[in-house]
Amino acid sequence: MNKVFSMVIFIASFFSLYSFFGVDACLDVGGSAQNLGFKCDGAAPLYETATFTFWILIVLLSAFLARMCTKVFVMLKNRF
Repeated sequence: MNKVFSMVIFIASFFSLYSFFGVDACLDVGGSAQNLGFKCDGAAPLYETATFTFWILIVLLSAFLARMCTKVFVMLKNRF
């Protein structure tokens, strides 16, 4: 149960963070974001060079959120 909960939180946080940061980064460089941040038209070339760091940041933040939510879930389960 905890593994399923953790995976659901990871996937949900991954896509929501990717969408938020993708749209923000695209608009910062003068691009036009489409498809919830999965497509950026008219972006400067510098936007394309930071994608590896961007993906690492998203994966690490999603893993952190999933870990924290799992810990809270276990703590609340043991309390009641």
